[in-house]
Amino acid sequence: MSGRKPFRELAARVSATPEGRARVDEYRRLIDAIVTLYRLREQRGLTQVTVANALDVTQGNVSRVESATDLYVSTLARYVEALGGQLELNAVFPDQVVSLQLSEGRPSALRDRPTSLAGYVEILQAHLRDWATRRYRRELPEWTRVLLIEDVDGQRADRWAELSEFEPRFREILTLTSRDWINLHAESIEDRTLKLVLEYLTEPQPRAKRRRVTADVSVNISGPEERWWDSLPTAAAV
Repeated sequence: MSGRKPFRELAARVSATPEGRARVDEYRRLIDAIVTLYRLREQRGLTQVTVANALDVTQGNVSRVESATDLYVSTLARYVEALGGQLELNAVFPDQVVSLQLSEGRPSALRDRPTSLAGYVEILQAHLRDWATRRYRRELPEWTRVLLIEDVDGQRADRWAELSEFEPRFREILTLTSRDWINLHAESIEDRTLKLVLEYLTEPQPRAKRRRVTADVSVNISGPEERWWDSLPTAAAV
């Protein structure tokens, strides 16, 4: 005997509880969303490299967009534009469909864009709590302190800094990056400390257009790796 169980039996066991069925449904929606962006690019006859060149980012960033479960509307709009299209937003109600206001050919922000690093950190913290509750269903550790560290061109700095100390540096980074994006990544929560990594590139890119204003830089937000979430205790059923 191999000890292996039929997939149908395993699937039935996972779906035996409301929590299990909810998680299966969530993963199914996630897979559908990933396939949708992937198929859209494939249908246009484009590769990730082609889209990356159009966006002036790396292929890895395109892959991240295609697999992300939580995107800024502006990021999705730029992706669609790189495919040669234009993103349109509709609010669908039982009695009507309303086209949301667009600005200069691109969707307007659904919320005010932060003007400080603290604002982006606040959004990231809200996402962490939401991911813990909805996506991973894990007990998220509490934190009372936030520390940040730079990762420049793949090289990490040698010291962590308090959020208040890092704020002026954030404004400098917006002028130093050679791309129109930087990444704000939540690495872990240890000893009641939320550790964030600010990743950006300064190396010039072939054909890249030099940015003129810092307002062109978007801040991409991401959470810890799956294995970190898996290390957390499962949230108590409500």
